[in-house]
Amino acid sequence: MTVKTMKKKIAVICAVLLFIALTAVFLYCQNNLIETTYFSFSSQKLPESFDGFRIVHVSDLHNKSFGKENAVLLKKIENEKPDVIFITGDIVDSRHTDFDVSLSFAGQCVKIAPTYYVSGNHEHRFDNAEEMFEALKNIGVTVLENEKAEIRRGENKITLYGLSAKQEDGFLGDYSSQIKALCNEKDDSGFSVLLAHYPQYLSNYAQAGFDLVFSGHAHGGQFRIPFTNQGLFAPDQGFFPQYTGGEYIENDTVMILSRGLGNSLIPLRLFDRPQLICVTLKGE
Repeated sequence: MTVKTMKKKIAVICAVLLFIALTAVFLYCQNNLIETTYFSFSSQKLPESFDGFRIVHVSDLHNKSFGKENAVLLKKIENEKPDVIFITGDIVDSRHTDFDVSLSFAGQCVKIAPTYYVSGNHEHRFDNAEEMFEALKNIGVTVLENEKAEIRRGENKITLYGLSAKQEDGFLGDYSSQIKALCNEKDDSGFSVLLAHYPQYLSNYAQAGFDLVFSGHAHGGQFRIPFTNQGLFAPDQGFFPQYTGGEYIENDTVMILSRGLGNSLIPLRLFDRPQLICVTLKGE
């Protein structure tokens, strides 16, 4: 083998190793560097004292840790100085479950701001889901499983509704009956917010007249097409899903859909970094 041939082989090997290293760094960043996305929501129905009210939205953690005991994620949440934290399900994962990770994270959230939670489908894959809900309540989280709560500022209030992800009619069954049952308790006169894990029922949420909806579940479509808002695949929606992440409007209802933070069946994100959402409410 000539010296020239040897140098060419070494150059090829180095190029391949460099490509592998850069790919590894890229994939690590895609799955571990949290992107914070900001939204502003305005409504004439919003009480004056809630102008400037800040909401941090967390979804689909799936037991993932960003730093030791989720210190990186919690610091990002704290830096946003939220008035409340909303968690829209799947903080655990049925395939690699560690309840301690989820409970520790939720317990630290409570120390930052009042924290409200609705379940995701992964929580209901366990026989002891109710025990987990009780554990969350015991550490100060407000669990809303087909329930409502009032958030007050001075003399004013907004009403928060939480829709359970447990589908009584079976997996992928008719979910409209549960939505209807919750909506029977809805007060149409005030400003209403819905926490609901599944985004594909936006039409039902809009028909019920919710002002603002927070949702997750879609994981941003897992692999997103660069420079578009289109994901490749989402649970329950299949390929090229309609709802993957961002803001969606139907009638007078706005849905803020998180791309989520962790992974589940598909352990990789592409052009779909983990997402934390911050929403500021504004009066008109």
